[in-house]
Amino acid sequence: MVSYGTSEWSALGGASFRRADPYRGGDGRLVTDVANYTATHREDEAFRIASGWARVAFAPGGTNHLQASYTRQQADRVLYPYLMMDGLSDDTDRVALRFERTRAWRLDALHAQAYFTRVDHWMTDAFRTSAAGMPRGTRWAPTPRRARPAAASRRPRRSHGRLELVQRGWDTRTELAGRQYRPQASIPTSSSAAPACSPTGRTRSANA
Repeated sequence: MVSYGTSEWSALGGASFRRADPYRGGDGRLVTDVANYTATHREDEAFRIASGWARVAFAPGGTNHLQASYTRQQADRVLYPYLMMDGLSDDTDRVALRFERTRAWRLDALHAQAYFTRVDHWMTDAFRTSAAGMPRGTRWAPTPRRARPAAASRRPRRSHGRLELVQRGWDTRTELAGRQYRPQASIPTSSSAAPACSPTGRTRSANA
């Protein structure tokens, strides 16, 4: 990880990589030997994951603060011997934006935050004997979004207010080799939104 900053701005970034072979028991056998993996996949990597992140922050004038960040995690393969399927991909992107201002007009402080997350998770039984040459798989792709503005009053008796908006989208698709990989009936695609407002000094949020 590397970072650099001055009195008015700062930045940092980093990356990591990790991998592992399948767990080997005290008797020397791989966990994939006792699970229902085919002979050609019993010595595959247990997982291979790379991550990267970056953040930039600005503070001009001392009363404003703006921060933006991005994180990505990419897993090319993750074996789940205790499940019926394994992950061929598990990728996650996260973006966040945050703004703060002190002495904002008649307010002590003004704060706003928003973020977006995307997940693409593809699982299949192609490495298992249960596939029998006709593998199946499920792709899961939720996309939650959130916006959260807030303010605090400068009056002697302080009050707080916050409005929080959350939206989540779910997209799951099941495919079968025997059906020419056409999407099959599965968990329905859906989207939900949940607003929450609290002007009384207590915060409240709602999720759906």
